[in-house]
Amino acid sequence: MSIKTVKRVAAKIMKVGENKVRIKPGYESRIAETLTREDVRELIKEKIVYKTSIKGVSRARAKKRAEQKRKGRRKGPGKKKGKHKGINKKMWMNRIRAQRKILNEFRDKMDSYDRGRIYYRIKGGLFKSKIALMNYLKEHNIIKKE
Repeated sequence: MSIKTVKRVAAKIMKVGENKVRIKPGYESRIAETLTREDVRELIKEKIVYKTSIKGVSRARAKKRAEQKRKGRRKGPGKKKGKHKGINKKMWMNRIRAQRKILNEFRDKMDSYDRGRIYYRIKGGLFKSKIALMNYLKEHNIIKKE
C-alpha cells in the first residue's frame, strides 16, 4: 500500500480525519509491505501510525479572568455595557422626583419666590438627597410655621 492509502485506512480505523494521521519517519519500507486493514491495525498497535491530539480551546485565560472577577477586579466603567446614561439617569430621576415631591408638600408653607429658587436648585443638583433638602429648608427658615 502507498503511504497515502495507509493514512486513509488508518483515519477510518481511528475515526479521525486524514490530516490527523501521522507516520513515524524511517518506517517507509514497513508501510510499503502492508496489504490489508489488519496490517494497518498492527502498525497502529506498534505506534508506527498514530493520531495527533485534537487541539481544544484553552480555558486558562477564562479561568484567570474569573479569578480576577472573584477578587472584584475588571468591573470598572470600561466594562459596563448598555447606554452610557442608563443607570445614572434612572438614579437621577428618582432623586429629583423625590425632592420635587417634598417641595410640593411644603408648597403652602413657603412663598412662591422661595419655592422657585429651591426648585431651580434641585434641578441644578445642589441637594444630594431628600434629607439634604430638608436640612437646607430648616437651616434657612424657608418653611414658615402657621
